[in-house]
Amino acid sequence: MQITCGVIPMVEESHEIAYNLLEDRDVQAAVVQAIPSSWCWVDGGLFAPRKLYEEGRITPNTRLALRRFDHIEIVGRKELPFEDSLKLPLGRLEHTVPNIVPLFCGQLHVSSVTFDEVPYECKFLTMNVVRQLAAGFVGLGYVGSLSAYSGFRNNHKYDNPEQLFFSTGRILKLQWDERQGAARRI
Repeated sequence: MQITCGVIPMVEESHEIAYNLLEDRDVQAAVVQAIPSSWCWVDGGLFAPRKLYEEGRITPNTRLALRRFDHIEIVGRKELPFEDSLKLPLGRLEHTVPNIVPLFCGQLHVSSVTFDEVPYECKFLTMNVVRQLAAGFVGLGYVGSLSAYSGFRNNHKYDNPEQLFFSTGRILKLQWDERQGAARRI
């Protein structure tokens, strides 16, 4: 496995480290599984690639949406394979009726999954469940990006000591701020 790495000082006592990852699904799934269980939430989305559509393994136009407060929803979205969706302007996916019968009775997968501040303030969804779901979709070949956050300060979502940004097939970036009590844990 080849991973390149570099530490980039951002501001005094704030740091960033970035890794370029190969398109190895097992490595990417392991990265997602390595998000600490004590961290507060994950944001982002993962989308089915064309290959899974062509293999007949996807229920089209059916998104799994996970949100804070244990909100789990199947949403109908007119979606395309990830590669084709890159050609569309942002926000161009229309709502539609989700196709749930093949999803539950045909053992097919959703066309995408989104994470919105999950599992923050959830009673049933835990970080372990979120990690398993995300790693499972990444392992199937879903592509997209996820951000994970260790906590928050000053009642502001992005004011926290540690952050992870993960983009499938591209980059893993960790940021930490020693002024807020964070330390490099790699």
